[in-house]
Amino acid sequence: MSEPIIRRSKILIADDEPRNIRMLQVRLRLEGYDVIMAEDGIEAMQKIVDQKPDLILLDVMMPGKTGYEVCEELRAHEDTRFIPVIMVTALDQQEAKIKGLEAGADDFITKPPDSVELITRVRSLLRIKHFQDDLTRLNSELEFRNELMAQDLRMAREVQQQLLPQDVSSIPGFNVVYRYIPESQVGGDFVEISLLSENHLGIFLADAMGHGAQAALVTVLLKTVLSEILGTTQRPDQILNYLNNRFVKLLSGKIITYASGCYLIIDREQRRLVYSNAGHPFPLLLNRQTGECVELDGAGNGTGLGLLPHARYLVADHPFDENHTLLLFTDGIYEAMDMDGMMYGVERVRKRMIEQRDHELDGFIPILLADVENFVGGVPLPDDITVVGVELG
Repeated sequence: MSEPIIRRSKILIADDEPRNIRMLQVRLRLEGYDVIMAEDGIEAMQKIVDQKPDLILLDVMMPGKTGYEVCEELRAHEDTRFIPVIMVTALDQQEAKIKGLEAGADDFITKPPDSVELITRVRSLLRIKHFQDDLTRLNSELEFRNELMAQDLRMAREVQQQLLPQDVSSIPGFNVVYRYIPESQVGGDFVEISLLSENHLGIFLADAMGHGAQAALVTVLLKTVLSEILGTTQRPDQILNYLNNRFVKLLSGKIITYASGCYLIIDREQRRLVYSNAGHPFPLLLNRQTGECVELDGAGNGTGLGLLPHARYLVADHPFDENHTLLLFTDGIYEAMDMDGMMYGVERVRKRMIEQRDHELDGFIPILLADVENFVGGVPLPDDITVVGVELG
């Protein structure tokens, strides 16, 4: 690796007395500095803009523009506002100090300057200037890297959006509504809604561990593996078994992660739904006629996908007719907290379903999400939120 190039510091001397310039020039060049010279304020400003010195020794009384005017102009522009300025004056020290500081000077020294004092002050301000330059450079690099990361996340978000169901409103025989609210640019929730046959609708909802890019990559994996098994079986337990085994095999020893999941199949002809659960929140089933709302917990809680090889999943079924509303969701909705740390909770979800059972499904879900938003009162959501509602059409 090549050695870094060390640039010599450039110092501008602005003074209308050639003798003063020569004296300062000789002393500074002996210290290894490059010296730029200007004989009045207007020339000084032009050379500052053209050559961007690291430090300026600025006489107070100059033709064209005074040192105070030059300093004020420097501080008014973004490109020159941080260049350190030492004012050199033969005027009353206290008065010059106050006016110089008001104009934006960093330090001052009286004529004729003591050589040791001059070099000490120059070194001190240059050290600060170099720190400032390093910080500016690092901030620029950080902004550049952040922008690259933001571009990557935007692309990942677009890809992830394409993995989600694109048009569920046109599924014949079923009324399906879903909302997906990622906690950040990309999220770890995943939903697949597929018409398996004329009378069978398959719904898979999953929640990958964690947040951000890693969780989003897991959802891509789930989509890929799910596409391998869909169409080969209509048993939810077999689908979860397959997902789990492939998940374990693909990620074993590489990434420590897992996902909860729930798979349901609604049989419109038989008026039943069959489901299996892999550590996911139990769906809620509302009977709009009676107002009864129950958890679909008959298949047990199961083991999260990717945790154990050869895990087994139970299967259960339940009547499902025109009076029923099915609601699936990820834990982001009921774990949403208010300012006092109280969670929204599954019971609130259940109550809202019962209270709003006369609403159309595409009206109820926005009401539910608005209620969650109102509950948290501006507290950022800790997790992604996905809600899926299904009724027979």
